[in-house]
Amino acid sequence: MGTEKIIGIVDGSGVLYDPAGLNRDSLLKLVDKRVMIEHFDGAIGKDGFMIKVGDTNVTLPDGTVVDSGVKFRNEFHLNPMVKADYFVPCGGRPESVNLDNVDKMFTEDGKLRFPQIIEGANLFITEPARQVLEEAGCVLFKDASTNKGGVTSSSLEVLAALSFEDDEFKVHMAADKDGNFPEFYKSYVQEIIARVETNAANEFEFIWSQHKKTGKRTCELTLELSENMNDLFDVILASRLWENEKVRKNVLIDFFPKTLLAHLGYDNLVARIPPAYLKATFAKYLASQYYYDKGTESNVYEFYEFVNRYDHD
Repeated sequence: MGTEKIIGIVDGSGVLYDPAGLNRDSLLKLVDKRVMIEHFDGAIGKDGFMIKVGDTNVTLPDGTVVDSGVKFRNEFHLNPMVKADYFVPCGGRPESVNLDNVDKMFTEDGKLRFPQIIEGANLFITEPARQVLEEAGCVLFKDASTNKGGVTSSSLEVLAALSFEDDEFKVHMAADKDGNFPEFYKSYVQEIIARVETNAANEFEFIWSQHKKTGKRTCELTLELSENMNDLFDVILASRLWENEKVRKNVLIDFFPKTLLAHLGYDNLVARIPPAYLKATFAKYLASQYYYDKGTESNVYEFYEFVNRYDHD
């Protein structure tokens, strides 16, 4: 968290809300302890409240009576009292915002209650509802783009598991009986975070620049980018690029986390990781880096030039 003012959090335990801003130090305690908002110990302003899922018949500061804490929690994103610059749904039920209720995402005078929405949850907003919001001027980044960080993180976790022998994994990746993690693990986590941030920046820069250039909806551009990456992935898999030893080695060296590469070495990694996994990784990485670099309006010659970067000793 930086300098932003967080006014509300909804999780499995209920709703925590303060239009004046929630105490940052108390929020960080929840993060450190990995617990839900029911454990929040900070002061809440006169217009704020905490409603737990088990609460019934609670009167809010504005006089509203909450009959059911569960229902209040489930529908809080549609509550007209809530307005913010950014809305980041990171959980919740699929299709929580749809054509039947998307009108509740607007104020009575027709303004967006959340001008910017970053979908951290899969399928929280339906595609027709996204179109309504974007046509009204909402800057909306859909789940297929915003959740790539989670995919990156989990895939690199799997990569470490495939790279280490069982006894090595226990030494370098597992916590001891006191919950302390080894130095390699700490370094590996930091490298994963850096890669997630780099990929997120690349994804944003592509989508935003294309949005400004073409006027296309950001959600449409996410779909366009994903389709192009998947199509190129298939082409690379079907090609003979993998058989080019220099290209294969340089692409994999570029992909492998430097922490892992320095510890085990290239030869060890390619010997231990299943060939099918390596080939798929090679194709996926090459496809994504190409489109982040050249964009979706590039051509075959540009791809040839891009691959040539890796064709050296």
